[in-house]
Amino acid sequence: MSTVFLSAFANIRKRGRGLELLGGASSWRRMEDGRFELTLASVPLSKPGRVGRAPAPGEGMLLLYGRDRMEEMRQQHEQARAVGAELAVADFEFEVGEIERDLVDRSTLQGLRFANVRRMKADLQTAILHQFAGYVDMEGGNSNRSMGEAFQIATRPDLFPRLIQDSKNFGGLDVLVIPVADGEDYRIRQLAYVRPRARLVSVRQCSDVVLRLPEWMNVPAVEAMH
Repeated sequence: MSTVFLSAFANIRKRGRGLELLGGASSWRRMEDGRFELTLASVPLSKPGRVGRAPAPGEGMLLLYGRDRMEEMRQQHEQARAVGAELAVADFEFEVGEIERDLVDRSTLQGLRFANVRRMKADLQTAILHQFAGYVDMEGGNSNRSMGEAFQIATRPDLFPRLIQDSKNFGGLDVLVIPVADGEDYRIRQLAYVRPRARLVSVRQCSDVVLRLPEWMNVPAVEAMH
């Protein structure tokens, strides 16, 4: 069985015995040993006004994936220091079954718990686009304008939970790596959409602040690696 490592961060500013949350976490508490414990939210979107929102609480989370993790962390550390804040970071390891090495089609997708939209065949990406266009029309939007080209999938990360719930092709996935176009000039980065049922097997805390997944993620408690 294969696993994938995903990362999360919280941008915080310590104020006496309390914390100010600047992004990446929804709440905090002070533990008996004096350390802070934070409940994570999805990775913050760089341009939330230009793309759809992150998945709603209860629908899953967006976490950092792959080579984009390091670049994202570097930028976030710089931004935190610039405002007198700091970054708390943790790595989460999820068990995802077998990982398909070739491009994924409808047939191979059926048995997978992990997939990457960029590693799907063109007809499967087109099917996602058509499904998203239908959602936009149901919202009262203009799908011809907002979902006319494949790259525009990346402007609606909030629609992936609905896609997985509605589609028998995607229903078996626990982790789906998706493109998100929220950087300058719609620069596309990869994030991992993690469903609440995904199996967490380890956590590595990378700072003295403890980061936890929200309870609704329904993951079993694991011992943190330091």
